[in-house]
Amino acid sequence: MKPTLLIVLLLMTAAVFSQSRKLRTVSVTDPITQAFVDRTGDFYIQTRDGQIQKFDPDGNFINLYKGAVPPALFDPRDGARLFAYFRGTQQYAYLNPSFDVTALHSLDPAFAIAPWLICSSGDHNVWVLDTADWTIKKLNPKKEHLEAEGSLGFAPDKKPTDLILMREYQGFLFVLDISAGIYVYNGIGKLIRTIPVKGLRTFNFLGEELYYLSGKKLRFLDLFSAEEREMEIPAPASHIILTDERIYAFQGLQISLYKLSSERN
Repeated sequence: MKPTLLIVLLLMTAAVFSQSRKLRTVSVTDPITQAFVDRTGDFYIQTRDGQIQKFDPDGNFINLYKGAVPPALFDPRDGARLFAYFRGTQQYAYLNPSFDVTALHSLDPAFAIAPWLICSSGDHNVWVLDTADWTIKKLNPKKEHLEAEGSLGFAPDKKPTDLILMREYQGFLFVLDISAGIYVYNGIGKLIRTIPVKGLRTFNFLGEELYYLSGKKLRFLDLFSAEEREMEIPAPASHIILTDERIYAFQGLQISLYKLSSERN
């Protein structure tokens, strides 16, 4: 972990949020449904009409993705090689920072009967969530074989539409179920933890922590120690993104940018 990030994680208390200085508010023209951040600090919003807009850390608009079909799942990853999954065609793509498709792959139906979500795993592998048998499978497309497979542990009457997000991070796989919470799996697809929070529509990561919005508070879970903490958010929001320098609060048609009080001028 970077020294600056470690310092921020140690100092980020409720007081840090209350003392954070608001930098600006950015308005958009369509309601925000998801928000993401890449490893360089650029952030992205996905809007109700399927657009994906990219901004720099100061809230300046950079670029826009508006394909014929919006992705069912988007992940900016490191900012250099973005990932998008298109459920209708059962294809997934890698895009460059300008949203140009650099590689497009079709999922081999031999590996999944009813794919619902696909997310990236490392540089080239993917996780596939198959609702035919309620399994998750890590696929190595180059070698055309499965690296891992595990049971999701869902009830047979689970609705696929409840499963809205899947991401790999720090060797773990996370599946968001709006009716139950976040399911956490290890690298071989074994369910190791459930974070029970109904109605949740997104989550993110900072360092070794997972965080998600619950009412007026952010809740954090250390992925390795399992320690938990919480803190007040600086303004009402439907989504919150943190970096080691900024807090972004998304609400309706507005994005509010805050400077962390621990950031040096």
